[in-house]
Amino acid sequence: MNDSVFFSPAEKIFPWVLFRVPTDARIVFLTFDDGPDVHSTPQVLSILKDFRAKASFFIKGEKIPAAPGLLSQCTREGHSIGNHGFSHVPLWLRKKSFISEEIQRTNGLIHQACGLQPL
Repeated sequence: MNDSVFFSPAEKIFPWVLFRVPTDARIVFLTFDDGPDVHSTPQVLSILKDFRAKASFFIKGEKIPAAPGLLSQCTREGHSIGNHGFSHVPLWLRKKSFISEEIQRTNGLIHQACGLQPL
């Protein structure tokens, strides 16, 4: 193993986050971050449709103006939309006002693009 590589399971880094739920059902939750992307998102949507699968798309606000129709397509096809911030900068060192603006700005753009309030 390369000594410069550090790996730690997310469960150890974020112990308060729910990663697994006991179930006998065969369920997978699919999430896609940092879109919409005019090249990859249509391909992902096509694959999801072929497999009759649903996913959650966590949207970066700064990418919405380049592809607003993709958000409408996602919602029409039964996928959920979540807010992944406007510029996707690390927020832990930012002021509350900056964080709020990142979220509210993206919420507004998502609403304009597909008529929904994000997760």
